[in-house]
Amino acid sequence: MWELDQFYPKRVEDDILQGHLLNGDCYVILQTTISNNQVFEWTIYYWIGSRSTKDKQTCAAIHAVNLRNFLGAECRTKREEEGDESSEFIALFDGNLIVLDGARGETGFIHVEDDVVVPRFYRLFGTEKRLKIVSMPLTHFSLDSKFSYLLDAQSHLYLWIGKNSRSIIQTKGRLLAEKISVRERRGEASIHIEPETRESNAFWAIITGVWLPAPLPKPTTNSDQKDHIIKPLDNHDENKKSIIHLLR
Repeated sequence: MWELDQFYPKRVEDDILQGHLLNGDCYVILQTTISNNQVFEWTIYYWIGSRSTKDKQTCAAIHAVNLRNFLGAECRTKREEEGDESSEFIALFDGNLIVLDGARGETGFIHVEDDVVVPRFYRLFGTEKRLKIVSMPLTHFSLDSKFSYLLDAQSHLYLWIGKNSRSIIQTKGRLLAEKISVRERRGEASIHIEPETRESNAFWAIITGVWLPAPLPKPTTNSDQKDHIIKPLDNHDENKKSIIHLLR
Protein backbone atom coordinates (compact mmCIF):
# COMPACT_ATOMS: atom_id res chain seq x y z
CA MET A 1 0.00 0.00 0.00
CA TRP A 2 1.24 3.48 -0.90
CA GLU A 3 0.06 6.92 0.26
CA LEU A 4 0.35 10.08 -1.85
CA ASP A 5 2.78 12.64 -0.48
CA GLN A 6 3.90 15.71 -2.45
CA PHE A 7 2.74 14.19 -5.77
CA TYR A 8 4.58 10.88 -5.26
CA PRO A 9 3.59 7.51 -3.77
CA LYS A 10 5.28 6.54 -0.52
CA ARG A 11 5.18 3.02 0.87
CA VAL A 12 3.04 2.60 4.00
CA GLU A 13 4.71 0.26 6.45
CA ASP A 14 2.36 -2.48 7.68
CA ASP A 15 3.05 -1.84 11.35
CA ILE A 16 2.16 1.85 11.09
CA LEU A 17 -1.44 1.94 9.91
CA GLN A 18 -2.66 -1.69 9.87
CA GLY A 19 -6.16 -1.14 8.52
CA HIS A 20 -6.29 2.60 9.20
CA LEU A 21 -6.93 5.03 6.36
CA LEU A 22 -6.94 8.81 6.78
CA ASN A 23 -9.68 10.87 5.15
CA GLY A 24 -7.21 13.60 4.16
CA ASP A 25 -5.07 11.17 2.14
CA CYS A 26 -5.29 8.99 -0.97
CA TYR A 27 -3.81 5.53 -1.35
CA VAL A 28 -2.79 3.06 -4.04
CA ILE A 29 -3.24 -0.56 -2.96
CA LEU A 30 -1.95 -3.63 -4.80
CA GLN A 31 -3.56 -7.02 -4.28
CA THR A 32 -1.46 -9.96 -5.49
CA THR A 33 -2.73 -13.53 -5.86
CA ILE A 34 -1.37 -16.66 -7.53
CA SER A 35 -3.61 -18.57 -9.92
CA ASN A 36 -3.91 -22.35 -10.15
CA ASN A 37 -1.42 -22.13 -13.02
CA GLN A 38 1.11 -20.46 -10.69
CA VAL A 39 0.74 -17.13 -12.47
CA PHE A 40 0.67 -13.82 -10.61
CA GLU A 41 -2.63 -11.97 -10.83
CA TRP A 42 -3.01 -8.37 -9.70
CA THR A 43 -5.82 -6.05 -8.70
CA ILE A 44 -4.97 -2.36 -8.28
CA TYR A 45 -7.16 -0.05 -6.20
CA TYR A 46 -6.82 3.64 -5.51
CA TRP A 47 -8.75 5.00 -2.53
CA ILE A 48 -9.92 8.63 -2.28
CA GLY A 49 -10.35 10.20 1.16
CA SER A 50 -13.34 12.53 1.50
CA ARG A 51 -11.13 15.45 2.61
CA SER A 52 -8.16 14.81 0.34
CA THR A 53 -6.92 17.52 -2.00
CA LYS A 54 -7.41 17.43 -5.77
CA ASP A 55 -3.71 16.93 -6.43
CA LYS A 56 -3.65 13.80 -4.26
CA GLN A 57 -6.76 12.45 -5.96
CA THR A 58 -5.32 13.01 -9.41
CA CYS A 59 -1.91 11.59 -8.51
CA ALA A 60 -3.50 8.48 -6.99
CA ALA A 61 -5.22 7.72 -10.30
CA ILE A 62 -2.04 8.41 -12.29
CA HIS A 63 0.21 6.27 -10.10
CA ALA A 64 -2.31 3.42 -10.08
CA VAL A 65 -2.04 3.33 -13.87
CA ASN A 66 1.76 3.64 -13.67
CA LEU A 67 1.85 0.64 -11.34
CA ARG A 68 -0.29 -1.39 -13.72
CA ASN A 69 2.01 -0.53 -16.62
CA PHE A 70 5.12 -1.34 -14.57
CA LEU A 71 3.74 -4.79 -13.71
CA GLY A 72 2.48 -5.40 -17.22
CA ALA A 73 -0.89 -6.23 -15.69
CA GLU A 74 -4.01 -6.47 -17.81
CA CYS A 75 -6.38 -5.50 -15.00
CA ARG A 76 -8.21 -2.20 -14.79
CA THR A 77 -7.50 0.13 -11.90
CA LYS A 78 -10.41 0.41 -9.46
CA ARG A 79 -11.42 3.70 -7.86
CA GLU A 80 -12.72 3.46 -4.28
CA GLU A 81 -14.23 6.47 -2.51
CA GLU A 82 -14.62 6.90 1.23
CA GLY A 83 -18.08 5.79 2.32
CA ASP A 84 -18.75 3.91 -0.92
CA GLU A 85 -16.12 1.17 -0.82
CA SER A 86 -16.77 -2.12 -2.58
CA SER A 87 -17.04 -5.35 -0.61
CA GLU A 88 -13.91 -6.61 -2.38
CA PHE A 89 -11.93 -3.61 -1.17
CA ILE A 90 -13.19 -3.95 2.41
CA ALA A 91 -12.19 -7.62 2.36
CA LEU A 92 -8.55 -6.56 1.85
CA PHE A 93 -8.62 -5.34 5.46
CA ASP A 94 -10.20 -8.55 6.79
CA GLY A 95 -13.43 -6.63 7.31
CA ASN A 96 -11.73 -4.16 9.67
CA LEU A 97 -11.40 -0.87 7.81
CA ILE A 98 -11.09 2.23 9.97
CA VAL A 99 -11.15 5.72 8.44
CA LEU A 100 -9.93 8.48 10.75
CA ASP A 101 -9.64 12.25 10.55
CA GLY A 102 -6.25 13.58 9.50
CA ALA A 103 -3.51 13.26 6.94
CA ARG A 104 0.16 12.32 6.74
CA GLY A 105 0.84 13.86 3.34
CA GLU A 106 2.28 17.37 3.34
CA THR A 107 0.44 18.91 0.43
CA GLY A 108 -2.50 21.18 1.07
CA PHE A 109 -2.81 20.80 4.82
CA ILE A 110 -2.36 23.19 7.72
CA HIS A 111 0.11 22.06 10.36
CA VAL A 112 -1.15 22.04 13.94
CA GLU A 113 1.53 22.51 16.56
CA ASP A 114 2.30 19.42 18.64
CA ASP A 115 1.64 21.26 21.92
CA VAL A 116 -1.90 22.29 20.96
CA VAL A 117 -4.69 19.84 21.78
CA VAL A 118 -7.56 19.92 19.26
CA PRO A 119 -10.48 17.94 20.75
CA ARG A 120 -12.52 15.85 18.34
CA PHE A 121 -16.02 14.59 19.08
CA TYR A 122 -17.69 11.58 17.43
CA ARG A 123 -21.15 10.01 17.58
CA LEU A 124 -21.10 6.18 17.51
CA PHE A 125 -23.92 4.06 16.10
CA GLY A 126 -24.52 1.15 13.74
CA THR A 127 -25.04 -2.61 13.87
CA GLU A 128 -23.25 -5.64 15.28
CA LYS A 129 -21.19 -5.93 12.09
CA ARG A 130 -20.69 -2.28 11.23
CA LEU A 131 -19.87 0.67 13.44
CA LYS A 132 -20.46 4.13 11.98
CA ILE A 133 -18.84 7.22 13.41
CA VAL A 134 -19.89 10.78 12.60
CA SER A 135 -17.90 13.86 13.54
CA MET A 136 -20.02 16.20 15.69
CA PRO A 137 -19.74 19.80 16.92
CA LEU A 138 -18.07 19.94 20.33
CA THR A 139 -21.07 21.02 22.38
CA HIS A 140 -23.47 19.44 24.86
CA PHE A 141 -26.24 19.99 22.33
CA SER A 142 -24.72 17.16 20.28
CA LEU A 143 -25.39 14.60 23.01
CA ASP A 144 -28.33 12.23 22.52
CA SER A 145 -29.25 9.45 24.97
CA LYS A 146 -29.79 7.00 22.09
CA PHE A 147 -26.09 7.05 21.16
CA SER A 148 -22.60 6.65 22.54
CA TYR A 149 -19.91 9.27 21.86
CA LEU A 150 -16.13 9.38 21.76
CA LEU A 151 -14.39 12.57 22.88
CA ASP A 152 -10.78 12.52 21.70
CA ALA A 153 -8.64 14.97 23.67
CA GLN A 154 -5.31 13.39 22.64
CA SER A 155 -3.93 12.36 26.02
CA HIS A 156 -7.41 11.44 27.27
CA LEU A 157 -10.19 9.55 25.48
CA TYR A 158 -13.70 9.84 26.92
CA LEU A 159 -16.44 7.35 25.97
CA TRP A 160 -19.85 8.83 26.80
CA ILE A 161 -22.54 6.18 27.24
CA GLY A 162 -26.09 7.32 26.53
CA LYS A 163 -28.62 5.65 28.83
CA ASN A 164 -30.55 4.31 25.84
CA SER A 165 -27.54 3.40 23.69
CA ARG A 166 -26.97 -0.18 22.52
CA SER A 167 -24.56 -2.33 24.50
CA ILE A 168 -22.86 -3.63 21.34
CA ILE A 169 -22.04 -0.05 20.31
CA GLN A 170 -20.69 0.66 23.79
CA THR A 171 -18.38 -2.35 23.46
CA LYS A 172 -17.22 -1.33 19.99
CA GLY A 173 -16.61 2.19 21.31
CA ARG A 174 -14.31 0.84 24.01
CA LEU A 175 -12.41 -1.21 21.43
CA LEU A 176 -12.06 1.84 19.17
CA ALA A 177 -10.71 3.94 22.06
CA GLU A 178 -8.20 1.19 22.87
CA LYS A 179 -7.06 1.02 19.24
CA ILE A 180 -6.57 4.78 19.07
CA SER A 181 -4.59 4.75 22.32
CA VAL A 182 -2.33 1.89 21.23
CA ARG A 183 -1.84 2.75 17.56
CA GLU A 184 -1.89 6.54 17.60
CA ARG A 185 -0.85 7.53 21.15
CA ARG A 186 1.86 4.94 21.92
CA GLY A 187 -0.48 3.40 24.49
CA GLU A 188 -0.19 6.51 26.68
CA ALA A 189 -3.71 7.95 26.30
CA SER A 190 -6.02 7.37 29.27
CA ILE A 191 -9.50 5.98 28.56
CA HIS A 192 -12.46 7.17 30.64
CA ILE A 193 -16.00 5.76 30.64
CA GLU A 194 -18.60 8.51 31.12
CA PRO A 195 -22.12 7.14 31.82
CA GLU A 196 -24.91 9.62 31.17
CA THR A 197 -25.77 11.68 34.30
CA ARG A 198 -22.55 10.48 35.99
CA GLU A 199 -19.99 12.34 33.88
CA SER A 200 -16.71 13.59 35.31
CA ASN A 201 -15.92 17.27 35.73
CA ALA A 202 -13.09 16.91 33.23
CA PHE A 203 -15.49 15.67 30.53
CA TRP A 204 -17.80 18.66 30.96
CA ALA A 205 -14.87 21.06 31.13
CA ILE A 206 -13.67 19.92 27.70
CA ILE A 207 -17.19 19.93 26.23
CA THR A 208 -17.78 23.50 27.42
CA GLY A 209 -14.33 24.68 26.35
CA VAL A 210 -13.14 25.86 29.76
CA TRP A 211 -10.27 23.36 30.05
CA LEU A 212 -8.07 21.09 27.96
CA PRO A 213 -5.79 18.30 29.20
CA ALA A 214 -2.06 18.60 28.73
CA PRO A 215 -0.80 17.12 25.45
CA LEU A 216 1.16 13.91 25.39
CA PRO A 217 4.92 14.44 25.73
CA LYS A 218 6.79 14.46 22.47
CA PRO A 219 8.34 11.07 21.73
CA THR A 220 12.02 10.67 21.07
CA THR A 221 12.02 10.31 17.32
CA ASN A 222 14.51 9.98 14.51
CA SER A 223 14.06 11.38 11.02
CA ASP A 224 12.30 8.23 9.79
CA GLN A 225 9.75 8.28 12.58
CA LYS A 226 8.76 11.85 11.77
CA ASP A 227 7.15 10.57 8.57
CA HIS A 228 4.62 8.62 10.64
CA ILE A 229 3.00 11.61 12.36
CA ILE A 230 -0.70 12.04 11.60
CA LYS A 231 -1.71 15.68 11.32
CA PRO A 232 -5.24 16.88 12.18
CA LEU A 233 -7.08 18.75 9.46
CA ASP A 234 -8.79 22.11 9.84
CA ASN A 235 -11.67 22.24 12.32
CA HIS A 236 -14.84 20.75 10.86
CA ASP A 237 -17.53 22.91 9.38
CA GLU A 238 -20.57 21.87 11.40
CA ASN A 239 -22.48 21.38 8.17
CA LYS A 240 -19.85 19.01 6.79
CA LYS A 241 -19.79 15.99 9.08
CA SER A 242 -17.35 13.37 7.85
CA ILE A 243 -18.48 9.77 8.15
CA ILE A 244 -15.92 7.28 9.40
CA HIS A 245 -16.46 3.56 9.01
CA LEU A 246 -15.32 0.71 11.23
CA LEU A 247 -16.32 -2.48 9.46
CA ARG A 248 -16.11 -5.79 11.24
